[in-house]
Amino acid sequence: VTMNGTLRRNRRATMLAAASFAMASCALASCAYFTEAPESRAIVVGIDNYPNINSLEWCVADAKAMVEALDAEGTTLIDGSVGSSPVVKQTVTDALESAAAEAPTGGYDRFLFYYSGHGDPVFGGSILMADVTPSLSAGAAISTDELLSLIAKIPARTRVAILDSCYSGAFVREEPAYSPVPDDYEEGSAWTDSLSLPRFLASAASAFSAGAGGGIIALSAAGADELSWEIDGDAAEDGHGVFTSGLLEAKTSGDLNLDGLVTAAEAYDYAVDYVEKAFNATAADVYKYLPRVSGTALDAVLFVR
Repeated sequence: VTMNGTLRRNRRATMLAAASFAMASCALASCAYFTEAPESRAIVVGIDNYPNINSLEWCVADAKAMVEALDAEGTTLIDGSVGSSPVVKQTVTDALESAAAEAPTGGYDRFLFYYSGHGDPVFGGSILMADVTPSLSAGAAISTDELLSLIAKIPARTRVAILDSCYSGAFVREEPAYSPVPDDYEEGSAWTDSLSLPRFLASAASAFSAGAGGGIIALSAAGADELSWEIDGDAAEDGHGVFTSGLLEAKTSGDLNLDGLVTAAEAYDYAVDYVEKAFNATAADVYKYLPRVSGTALDAVLFVR
């Protein structure tokens, strides 16, 4: 699909002012989070090559850029690059199980799972592996329940899941806290028309201030019924998913309290604003989408500036 001269590719799988995000982050100030870079483990997955369905353009670039942004030891990149095996379900589940088995006494400070690739509503919401076919068999998909169950078994003070794929809002559960944006967001919807600043602040803050610790902070590119998009960059080699672009930019520009650390709450706020300005501002209503978040009482550091 071409919009304003910029090619955006479907990842099948009202406007929120910048002041709103700043105020929402202030509302999160009471949340506990690490005051220094955490001891972490991360599994980062990016899949471009889908031999049996339409391939994608920038998911491997997303994954590699995320590894660089995390800048942490204990990070595993799974991207099916030339010379390595295609990314299949067993590859990802084995990596998650290994992270659980290899956890230090007391667990990790932070575990992070990142995925960029195709997603689909099948099986209650799934991320799709490289060997998926149009029949969408369970053997080539990792469902919401499967992924969250595997992550929950990894001992960690905080667990973070970031998904840049279509329909990824299925992974954002309504408990213990979540962002109550509808599964299908469009400019001019009844929900958007009734949005007020106090309501937005309350909903954004609740995603990180309610519930018990030890759960999973989930950030998704889109709602459970929405497509996610990738966008070409200024040069032929620097495109990314729109959501991931916002997260990456948040490392340098999203530290709202200027403490040198960018938390999940800060990165989410920044990424939502980025998607609105970089994509939704020029997209037809039917293509517009909005990232989602759910969380726990404990925020997590994503990036160190």
